[in-house]
Amino acid sequence: ADAIGITVHGKGWLFSNFKAEPYPAQALILAERNLAGNLDGSDMSIIGVEQNAGGLLLDAISARQLTIIGVHGHDAGVAVIRASVTNGSAHRWRISGCRFMNNANHVIAKLSDSEISHNLFHAQGLSYAATTKLDTSGGDGRNIVTKNIMTGSYSVAGGYTAHADDTWYDNDISTGKTSTNPV
Repeated sequence: ADAIGITVHGKGWLFSNFKAEPYPAQALILAERNLAGNLDGSDMSIIGVEQNAGGLLLDAISARQLTIIGVHGHDAGVAVIRASVTNGSAHRWRISGCRFMNNANHVIAKLSDSEISHNLFHAQGLSYAATTKLDTSGGDGRNIVTKNIMTGSYSVAGGYTAHADDTWYDNDISTGKTSTNPV
């Protein structure tokens, strides 16, 4: 099985300004919040990182308050960011100023009370056409998704899926600006 590059079980880690060359498909960084095991990989920041091929840059399991700024994710066979929930919720994340292009999937995040802003979600790359550009549907909602550039078809079928309680507004799509959740 593929290994994980770095497992984060303590709060407050900062990963910044490096280029992640091809790495295992499972994840380069695993941030896990498992209070029964006294583990908490919350309050982490990933800033100015370039993901170049491989699998997941970040796999976060119930981690809270993550900040992801200026990530350039490209040529990933799996996804750039995936957030799943096994206990509690992955909430109060900030994903901002990132470029997601030429990946099988960009961001699949079961988030709540989070901000996703000022990002580029590119639909078509040289090697991959992104199936999922942004999916926030599995969390508790109340996410703010704003001021992003969202290429391709702005719809669920086009790879954009919102939680019913999210607010998606002032995003750039092929037909101009939209302030509605994708359907």
